[in-house]
Amino acid sequence: MAEQKESVEGEVEESNTETEVTVCQFFQSGNCRFGARCRNLHVGEKGSGNTQLAPKHQKKKKEQTPAAPEKKPPMKTAVDVISRIQWDSSLLKNYFTVGYLDRFLGVIEKPFTEFSWEDLASVEYGVLAVPKHRIQYFKYRDVIVWDKTNRIDDVFGSTGGGKTILDVIENYEKEHPQTQEGAAGYESMEREPAGTSSYCPPQGNEDEDDAENRAELSTAKKKPNYFIAVRISNEEVRMAVKEIQNHLIRKEPELAECCVPVSSLHLTLCLLHLDSQEAFDAAYAVLHDLKSECQRLLPPTLILNFHTLQDFHSHVLYVAPVPVPELVQFMETLAHRFTEKGIVVIKPPSYANLHVTIAKIPKLLSKKNPELKLAPELYKDCPVTELGSQAVDCLAFCFAGKTRRTDGFFTTLMSINLY
Repeated sequence: MAEQKESVEGEVEESNTETEVTVCQFFQSGNCRFGARCRNLHVGEKGSGNTQLAPKHQKKKKEQTPAAPEKKPPMKTAVDVISRIQWDSSLLKNYFTVGYLDRFLGVIEKPFTEFSWEDLASVEYGVLAVPKHRIQYFKYRDVIVWDKTNRIDDVFGSTGGGKTILDVIENYEKEHPQTQEGAAGYESMEREPAGTSSYCPPQGNEDEDDAENRAELSTAKKKPNYFIAVRISNEEVRMAVKEIQNHLIRKEPELAECCVPVSSLHLTLCLLHLDSQEAFDAAYAVLHDLKSECQRLLPPTLILNFHTLQDFHSHVLYVAPVPVPELVQFMETLAHRFTEKGIVVIKPPSYANLHVTIAKIPKLLSKKNPELKLAPELYKDCPVTELGSQAVDCLAFCFAGKTRRTDGFFTTLMSINLY
């Protein structure tokens, strides 16, 4: 028995050399009052040869820690996108637009070529330049190809989307084959320097909701692809227009798709047909030079008041401002300056016939439902009689396509502050 005990103790001592623990003598004699909480090694049970290591000396199992989430791949920055558009000869800068955060106006969208991408410290006063961290997204035509908030990068494919800008261009041309001819024409054009705007060729999608009834207003069978307008920004006028539209929809629900979004409301002053980069540059120069003359051509405060609802052949519902001779004279001067530069000006029947379109029945819908009309019986009992007033303090040089800015207004290539 002594030999067996010696053998057990030897084995225990050999197997626990790393832990250097002591055999509990009280456990061997059956008098250990600590039991499983004892610090020393319990060898045998009343000499039975069983061994038990106290909990303190037992090896603890490693706790399983949850796997760390996978890191998202690093995203290319706005600076990388700008550099790619500037220096990649296969990309046409004219087709890119930039959405950036203005501290006062929110997100604004402007053409890529309208910006100066030099260091902000070296940019001259009056040149459009923004800190790169304010850029929210880039578009190729009307497709967002880089978006900081949603981690979209279809320029380089850095976020794992599987697409690059070349894939986007290829897919766009397949879906819009009519744009390929225009794109080919751009290859031979000289690239515009930073800080200037660029001509967008007509793409066969002129805006059907423009206020000017384009088929009737064309003078040379040329449709306008650009226009100069006063945006209706007064909330009082917008809310009144919305009430009128709701009145129409209650009487005829099908007119819902005919109503002009309040964010797109505008008063057109001049319609242009620009068919080349040279014509566009000339128009841009006229508007740029006009900035310094606005105070001489217009009164210090020019307010338009809107009153009566009218319709055009029961297909267009509009509201006309009270005639302002100074604005009519300004429009004539503007048209004259464009004509002097060889720019095609598409004039409305009368310069005094200014109006803001509230609803318009598209041709396709009119053919589908010839009975659908914007007749007087629909709007004569409208409770809205006064629409409010709009200050003429800024002109917008707009592209007459279906693309819109993030705030819902037409793509604006240049804003001219009159005061």
